[in-house]
Amino acid sequence: MVLKQFCNDWVGVPFLHGGRDKSGVDCYGLAIEYFKLKGIETPDFQYPEKWSKDGNNLFMENIEKFPNLFEGTERGQKGDIVLFTGINGVVDHIGILISSEKFLHSVRNIGVVISPFNQLYSRKLYGFYRIKCEKQSK
Repeated sequence: MVLKQFCNDWVGVPFLHGGRDKSGVDCYGLAIEYFKLKGIETPDFQYPEKWSKDGNNLFMENIEKFPNLFEGTERGQKGDIVLFTGINGVVDHIGILISSEKFLHSVRNIGVVISPFNQLYSRKLYGFYRIKCEKQSK
C-alpha cells in the first residue's frame, strides 16, 4: 500500500535534471525520495548529464558505496530498484519496480510515469537491487 501511495503521489511530476521535489525530479531524485520513504538516507551526489566521465560509471560508483543498503538480485520483485544502461553500457537510469511487469521512473521530456518492461527496457536492463534494510541512515 505504501508503494501504491508513493506512485500516486509522484506520477505526473515533471522531469527536471537534478530536480529533487515535486516541482521537477529526475530518476535519481525520485529514487532518493523512495529511499527516504524506506527510512534510508543516501547522499545526494551531483552527477553530470552524461553519467560517465573518463570511462568511469559515476552512477554505479555512488550506488556501490552503500553495500550495507543494497544487494544485487537476479530477479526483481515489487519494491526493488531497477537499473538500466545507456550508451557504452554505462548505467544511466533508475526506476522502482511496482510489479514484475511495470516500474516507476522519471523520463526526460515526460516526467514521472509508470512504464511496462517492453523490448526497449528489457534490452537496457542492467540489474535489480533490493533494499537490504530499512530505517538505517548513512
